[in-house]
Amino acid sequence: MSDMSVITQAIVDLLKGDETLGLKEVYYGDQGGIPLTPSATVELGNKTREYNQTGLQTNVVPQIQVVIYHGLLVDVQKIKKELDQFVQAVEDLLHVDNTLGGLVISGIVTSVEPGVAVVGKAQFYAHRMTWEAMIKERITV
Repeated sequence: MSDMSVITQAIVDLLKGDETLGLKEVYYGDQGGIPLTPSATVELGNKTREYNQTGLQTNVVPQIQVVIYHGLLVDVQKIKKELDQFVQAVEDLLHVDNTLGGLVISGIVTSVEPGVAVVGKAQFYAHRMTWEAMIKERITV
């Protein structure tokens, strides 16, 4: 069985390990406050499982949510452009090893949603990325 916390932690470690991104903090899970930007939170989203044609084997699709926080709501044009460029760099990094070191068969960023996030009493420009993976598992009887 695939441990979703191991997969989520692997993405946290991947983002923390790439100093060229310039992330000040990378957190496992949503946070009550974001003291430094740019920062990221990584957490397990939906996980689906369905039978495939072989009977006891299933296809598992976990979704990992990565939220990039980049700046308070002040200089709109500057922050939005930087955030767009920053998110593209994170997406490119997630696609370098689409097996996440062999933890999954394949994984890709399936969506990027720009917006505003409220954390505590602060409002940040933020993008939420959804990374989906494909895993095959046997059901034991």
